[in-house]
Amino acid sequence: MILEGEFFKVKKHEYNEKTLACIKKSVEKLSEIEDKPLMMLGKIQSGKTKSFIGVVSLSFDNGYDLAVILTKNSNALAKQTVARMKQEFSEFLEEDSVEIFDIMNASPNMTKFELEKKLIIVVKKEK
Repeated sequence: MILEGEFFKVKKHEYNEKTLACIKKSVEKLSEIEDKPLMMLGKIQSGKTKSFIGVVSLSFDNGYDLAVILTKNSNALAKQTVARMKQEFSEFLEEDSVEIFDIMNASPNMTKFELEKKLIIVVKKEK
């Protein structure tokens, strides 16, 4: 596992040892579950989003190109999540190495240049 890749080396200093271990274990689990999704659960304000950001960063450095974030059925929460991802990955947005968007605002015809970037897509759960 690459721990000093371009994404994770920027983020890893933000985590304590316990959270770092959880992030590493989660990314290792991705290879075991193959094409199934990885889900992170936790109580409100427990650090799920921050931990997920670490998982996304480490995953991007280890061959993954896409992260899909599911939010509650709330437009406000979807916007908040997109804003948080853009803040957390601002360095990579500026470098044009990542694209972050709400699925409802996604272009139906993404260019090859856009598709070659790492993608973070926020999806609001609906019935």
